[in-house]
Amino acid sequence: MFSEWLYLPEAAAAFLCDPGVWLFLIGGVFLGFVVGVVPGLGPTMGMALCLGLVFHLEYTHGMALLVGIFVASCGSGGITASLINIPGTPAAAATCLDGNALTKQGRGREAVGYSIAASVVGTLVGTILIFLIQPFVTGIALKFGDWETFLFCVFGLLICGSISGGSRRRGWIAALAGCLLSLTGADGVQSVLRFTFGRGELLSGFNSVIAMLGLFGLGEVLYTLCAPEPERTVEKTGFPLINWTVLKANLGNMLRSALAGLWIGFIPGIGESAACWFSYDLAKRSSKQKEKFGHGSEEG
Repeated sequence: MFSEWLYLPEAAAAFLCDPGVWLFLIGGVFLGFVVGVVPGLGPTMGMALCLGLVFHLEYTHGMALLVGIFVASCGSGGITASLINIPGTPAAAATCLDGNALTKQGRGREAVGYSIAASVVGTLVGTILIFLIQPFVTGIALKFGDWETFLFCVFGLLICGSISGGSRRRGWIAALAGCLLSLTGADGVQSVLRFTFGRGELLSGFNSVIAMLGLFGLGEVLYTLCAPEPERTVEKTGFPLINWTVLKANLGNMLRSALAGLWIGFIPGIGESAACWFSYDLAKRSSKQKEKFGHGSEEG
């Protein structure tokens, strides 16, 4: 293990000193931003569309391209989540709660700025920590079995009560409804059919991206059409804005969320769609202004 630890800085230096790696990494970031702001595509689809190109590249260049697409698409999903209340990726679902509320107050540029800044800080912190602790934490994460994963899933359901506003019962009912919907399709272990009602289209269950679009996108469109008058305050368009005082005050919040996302990411089978809600719950619990969450909180 120690020999691998000493070899890691040399391999990383050789990787980062290659100009082609930076070229494809920057290209992947641009492609990732395009994929992230288009609801329904997401990082997985973005990387899949580039597989034909990746097979003809060197492995370092191909990996840099895929990493750029994945990271940028996850980070840019908060743009549409804030501006139109439709998350570009499942990882940005929690951003809808406060990002869109800020947009309705005429602060959409700030909401996008905070979302992108937090994504950049989280990516940098996560990357540095992965280089430092991966040889040790990976061995622990791989020992997680069915019981540990099950308990984390139960924990994710329990925090639904704390992020649903004033009524915890409403959040738990929504979590139970989500569990019932997730049971649709063939069982992953023994392929037992559940709630398919004889429809072949339901054998693979409900697609998470389509479900997110229907939950947030369709509801937002219908709400906008039925609203008697626009709720959003007109603001000047332009690049994202960042209030550095607010950003400095939330450095601890972003660091805590980065650590939470890193821990959830090391656990197999959970992913970024659960990490965003987990970090949002941590931020709400530790905030001194809990009542602002869901109504345009910069911390959220």
